[in-house]
Amino acid sequence: MTCCRNTGEFGYWQLRHFVLTSLALALEAFHTMVMIFTDCEPPWQCSTAGCSSESKSVCQLETCSWEWIGGARSSTVAEFGLICGQKYKIGLVQSLFFGGCMTGQF
Repeated sequence: MTCCRNTGEFGYWQLRHFVLTSLALALEAFHTMVMIFTDCEPPWQCSTAGCSSESKSVCQLETCSWEWIGGARSSTVAEFGLICGQKYKIGLVQSLFFGGCMTGQF
C-alpha cells in the first residue's frame, strides 16, 4: 500500500513556508515605514525678530533666525541638517536602502 499525495495539497509544510516568507516581507515593510516617519521635514518657527514665518522655506532665512518646533532630534532631517543644499542625501540613502533590499532578495 503506497501513500500518494496530490500536488496541490496545502499542508503543514506549505503553511510554514508561507509564514516564514511573509515574515521576511513584513520586516521590510516595517523598515520602509520607519524611513517615511524619520525622514520627514518637521515644522519650524521663527526664533528672532528678523525672521518672517510667511517664508515658504527655511533656505531663504538666516540659520540662527529659526528653529525646529520639535527640537533638533525630532527627525533625521532636523538632526543632521538635511535641508536646502543637503536634501539630496535623503533620497540617496533611501535609494541605497532599497538597492540593498533588492540585492538581499536575490
